Amino acid sequence: MMSTLEATDWRVCHAARFDSPGEVRRIQFRLGERLVILAVGEVPVVCDILAPGVYTVDIPAHYPRASFPVLVVAVPSIVAYLLAHGGPTKALPAVPLADPHTGGARR
Repeated sequence: MMSTLEATDWRVCHAARFDSPGEVRRIQFRLGERLVILAVGEVPVVCDILAPGVYTVDIPAHYPRASFPVLVVAVPSIVAYLLAHGGPTKALPAVPLADPHTGGARR
């Protein structure tokens, strides 16, 4: 049976990648999306977003025990729920990266 990470269609998502604790990135969230933090060996962490918009993310402030690299992914709510219940992340998925200037999905 495929894990939730392997079964997810990552093309409908976008992410910000963090390679070290000092990095700060922007990522846009649309209505119905959640923030999911993925780190190898860790269970995905799901965070609710208060409102759609562009958010600045500082990993040490939000997830102090993260092991790098880390992906912060904007995913549909149902996918976030499934990821949170799917066990530890074995490898970071190939998620399209957000535009570094706007935080939105690259077209």
